Amino acid sequence: MKPKLLIMGDNEKAPYHPLSAVQPVIKNILQSHFEPLFSDNYEEILGCYSELEQFELIISYLDRWEKPLSDLQTSNLIKYLSTGKGLLVIHCGISLQARHEFKHIIGAQFLEHPPIAKLQFSLEKQSVPPIKTTDVSFELEDEPYIFEFDNFSVKNIFLHYRNSNNQVFPAGWITNFGPAKVIYLMPGHSQKSFENKSYQDILLQSIELIIKKT
Repeated sequence: MKPKLLIMGDNEKAPYHPLSAVQPVIKNILQSHFEPLFSDNYEEILGCYSELEQFELIISYLDRWEKPLSDLQTSNLIKYLSTGKGLLVIHCGISLQARHEFKHIIGAQFLEHPPIAKLQFSLEKQSVPPIKTTDVSFELEDEPYIFEFDNFSVKNIFLHYRNSNNQVFPAGWITNFGPAKVIYLMPGHSQKSFENKSYQDILLQSIELIIKKT
């Protein structure tokens, strides 16, 4: 059986990033390897732990910057992570930070982003754990997110982006929350980012790293 994944996002309530805009391309990437369930009705799943525990991985593409998860939803997700199952956060999915616990779980909070631009992404050659792509360096047009990192968790940054001013910023990292692996990937504003073969490699390998717990 293929591992079941829950991809959470918002559609009608999404102010900037509806899940439906990227769902077809993400489904195309994942369906050969996994059994993905896309849901904008995720609040009910998060509210019932027996529903949540059927998934091997949770992927956040949430777009709810002003509406934190409830106490029950938060506690169920933390309980899920405590079993060693992990979390992959893509682009706007970091809006989980509306609930303060997830700033620590993810290891950073989003601050701002300049306008969409062509960005040069580069993968650390000696990244730990190792992630390989078709090209170590690739270009995407995306929103250049800027983050503030906490000082309480160890993060291995394996992906950076360089803007037109030659400034370099983190774009992907892995951290741990108890026994769970948590990975953040910045690219994902539109389906064009997910159509890039190198980024597809990074996405798939990130999922495998979390599920295999290696």
